[in-house]
Amino acid sequence: VILGHQRLSIVDLSENGAQPMLSHSGRYVMTYNGEIYNYLDLADKLMKDGKISAFRGSSDTEVLLEAIEAYGIEDTLQRCKGMFAIGLYDREKGTITLARDRVGEKPLYYGFVNGAFVFASDIACFREIDGFHNPINTAVLGSYFTHGYIPAPDSIYENIWKLTPGCIMTVEAPYTPCGLMQMCARQKQYWSMMDTALYGQMHPFTGTEEEAADELERLLK
Repeated sequence: VILGHQRLSIVDLSENGAQPMLSHSGRYVMTYNGEIYNYLDLADKLMKDGKISAFRGSSDTEVLLEAIEAYGIEDTLQRCKGMFAIGLYDREKGTITLARDRVGEKPLYYGFVNGAFVFASDIACFREIDGFHNPINTAVLGSYFTHGYIPAPDSIYENIWKLTPGCIMTVEAPYTPCGLMQMCARQKQYWSMMDTALYGQMHPFTGTEEEAADELERLLK
């Protein structure tokens, strides 16, 4: 398993914020592209719940990683406010878990190159792999010229796909003992825009117009 990361350092410029990052227990390794806006609230919860005694640095990466270990990835992402594309390796189970933010602000691609399972938040990364020769996926060109982009789960290359927004995918045992490619993957939608819209329609705001304006301002702030 090889994980790589080219970091745009914004929060915690020290090596304590470098990626790929190993969890305190040593079980998980994570590389992620994004920003968790409420990571300080998550850090406070981890401390109050006794899940961690101290942080090595001040990055949202470390908080996100320790929250995933403490509460599980689905519960953690339900708590997160932010944009992200996550690659998480479980050294104990030997699984790779990929997760994308709710509306897909950050891209996340996965697939196969030369028989190896690969993933990246920038599709151009795949072209840097030795021997990359995945042909253009001509079946999606109609969508590209119609919409100006290629909707998930397809991509411009064959055998490379986009993870759907608001989705978690866990890949188990990418290879069989005989060396033949056999990917066993589980996908789960942890957030749905349609469900959220329907919930809003079923639970309309009941206050006055002035109260609605105040609540909107509070939410925006």
